[in-house]
Amino acid sequence: MTPGISGVVRAKVKASFINHCIEAVSIGYNIILANASHQLDWLEDNLTAHLVETIELSGFLTSFQISINYQPPIVNHAIAFQGADFLTAPKVDFKFSTWSGPKEIKFYAEAKNLSERDWHKASGALVKSSKQRGRYLDTGIENFLSGRYPEGCLVGYVLNGSKAAIVSGLNSLIKKRKLEPRIGFIALDHTAAWPICYYSDNEKDGQPYRLVHLMLQLA
Repeated sequence: MTPGISGVVRAKVKASFINHCIEAVSIGYNIILANASHQLDWLEDNLTAHLVETIELSGFLTSFQISINYQPPIVNHAIAFQGADFLTAPKVDFKFSTWSGPKEIKFYAEAKNLSERDWHKASGALVKSSKQRGRYLDTGIENFLSGRYPEGCLVGYVLNGSKAAIVSGLNSLIKKRKLEPRIGFIALDHTAAWPICYYSDNEKDGQPYRLVHLMLQLA
């Protein structure tokens, strides 16, 4: 097999793998909605744990020999070889992985709570929608563009309002902060097989970088 053909095959395998990962999120999400098995008051990490376990229990990933793991640390060269503090390693919410020949293929997902408007939890705690939008940009999109997180996608848990309103609010914040073209506007992916799929076209290290956003309407 020539290097050129090998590269094409690897790209196709990776693209198929990523599609299976996105489909797995969609399947897990639909099960959660059907079972009404979540609470909007839950912490972000609890919603993620519920999603990950639901995906795993669905059995969808088994036939594709894909594993899913919760909060894996991202170990860099300084930690592995220079004695840097392991506790400084970033942790992405969950990771999909599979083996293709001698190489492991990985795809990460970072999840964030999102709300259209402010609301109070049953405990009385105030949830600020503007703070959630800021976190989505600052520790979501930005972490992928800066290289802090490896290749992956963002998962948005929509806790009130609509996906359309949430996306509009995020785009308004991008415009207000004048972040274009480094951070592009988020748009519905009309070519995707799953209605949860959105995307943004960004810049990473001076090159175009498309980021997948999976918006899960939980309210």
